[in-house]
Amino acid sequence: IDRRGGYAVDDFWEPIRARNDGSLILDPGEFYILASKEAVQVPPDFAAEMVPFDPLVGEFRVHYAGFFDPGFGHAGAGGQGSRAVLEVRSREV
Repeated sequence: IDRRGGYAVDDFWEPIRARNDGSLILDPGEFYILASKEAVQVPPDFAAEMVPFDPLVGEFRVHYAGFFDPGFGHAGAGGQGSRAVLEVRSREV
């Protein structure tokens, strides 16, 4: 337990660091939780879905949920954007 009374992140998660060029090396079959660099804002009258942008990278799931509710991170709702959480699993790549 950390000094704030919560659990220590390192007890549950193993951090991975980006290489010097900003890329990550992911091990096949492993599951990763990543967050976007950019903040996302979805207007209140829209919903959004995250989809793979390049199917040529092989069997690589970039998300398992990938749905953004209307108003997600929207400034009009008091937000300043929210980072997207990516659930990533690479297969045989």
